[in-house]
Amino acid sequence: MYFKSLLILSSLFFATTLYAQRAKITLEKGQKYQLTTQIKTTSIFTTMGQEMESNTDNTIVEGIEIKDTRPAETDLSKVISKLGMKMQMMGQETNYDSDKKNNTGPLAENLDKLVGKVKNITIDAGGNVLKENKDSDTASDIMLMGMTAQTGIGFIKTALIGHELRLNSAWPDTVENNVDKLRSKIQGVYKVESIEGNIATVSFNGNQQMSGKVEQMGQEVEMSGTNKLSTRYKMDLSSGLILESSSITEGSSNIDAMGMVIPLTTKTTTTTALKKL
Repeated sequence: MYFKSLLILSSLFFATTLYAQRAKITLEKGQKYQLTTQIKTTSIFTTMGQEMESNTDNTIVEGIEIKDTRPAETDLSKVISKLGMKMQMMGQETNYDSDKKNNTGPLAENLDKLVGKVKNITIDAGGNVLKENKDSDTASDIMLMGMTAQTGIGFIKTALIGHELRLNSAWPDTVENNVDKLRSKIQGVYKVESIEGNIATVSFNGNQQMSGKVEQMGQEVEMSGTNKLSTRYKMDLSSGLILESSSITEGSSNIDAMGMVIPLTTKTTTTTALKKL
């Protein structure tokens, strides 16, 4: 009986160990990928007793090529091949489609500068950006940040790299970001939901607190708020890359402009899909 119990425990330990793998980035020079990101946002703000709703639908398609690999660093390039934006606000609709030649206005002027421009990036073994070329247009970069609502390079989740991914394992995480005058703190928990072959599904659930100043229509305004975050990642354990992700961000904030506090609620759904070419 004792021997049988010991055998069962040993088998369980072996099985658990077998399905645990430390996430790391393994890339090869010359590999090419296509990353598609779609972001849909609904915002409702209240002013003078009236609610106003705005909706945006952004699509970004990027080509990625691994230029060189070294033990502690990887050189890669990214180029945007397609940009699409649809925005509805106060009864007006704004559209931009990089595949069309009849885009007009300041929106088109800035976004046109992003399409086809190559950005060279060097990352470390954990996926953190060490350097990138900074010769792009500032106004265009700011607009792109507003469209993507993400940091990093989109197909690597640095919070997962280096962790031993074991079924049902979980760990807390805290990230603080200071972008210009806006401060953000995200706290939550990652959990390995499943491991099937080389694919690990990892969830993240947490909250974000924001405060500081942002620019709206050429003026700085005070902003503070909280968001609830929920994301699921599908990671390729053989490469450390995120093949798919889907996230929902729901929150509320207050904007203090010219002595008037404007309540704002938002819901953003973001999906990414990575394809090897």
